[in-house]
Amino acid sequence: MQQREAMRVLRDQISAEDIVILGIGSPNIDWLALGPRELNFSIFAAMGLAQSFGLGMALAQPERRVLVMEGDGGVLMSLGAISSAAEQAPPNLKHFVFTNRSFGATGNQPLPNAARLDFAAAARALGATSCAIQTLEELRAYAPRLICEPGYLVVSIETDQGALHDFPPENRPPMPLQQRARFLRAMGLEW
Repeated sequence: MQQREAMRVLRDQISAEDIVILGIGSPNIDWLALGPRELNFSIFAAMGLAQSFGLGMALAQPERRVLVMEGDGGVLMSLGAISSAAEQAPPNLKHFVFTNRSFGATGNQPLPNAARLDFAAAARALGATSCAIQTLEELRAYAPRLICEPGYLVVSIETDQGALHDFPPENRPPMPLQQRARFLRAMGLEW
């Protein structure tokens, strides 16, 4: 399945109050191409830190769901963040790992040991509840439960390698200071 198709299924399940943390590269581009949301937060120049950022946000905002959308390359760079999240186990945190087995943002170079990587198994070994989704039909069937049921969860979604597209001009993320101000306003915190 294409990553953007998978993201569209997930997007149909979230509310305007949900916080979405976007890892660098294609997760940012594909999610933002689906249209603007005030509570999107794009990570720039910090590959592998979306999960850590999401954990902090989930702990600081326990009344909101926090969804992390991250590529497998970023997750592989910071696998220990799953262990930290599993230890804290915030019930409002979901981590979606888009598994295309490559560093998509830099030209689809294969991840080390790409064919054998199993992010759902790795997450379980690190103490997290996890599952693997292989098809768009599976994702459509399980998406409501994945998003809505409380509990920290890592979801590995198998996706095709895609060509990295640029941000659609109308959906380019704001510059970091503008994004911060917009995000804080949307959370009811003035900047």
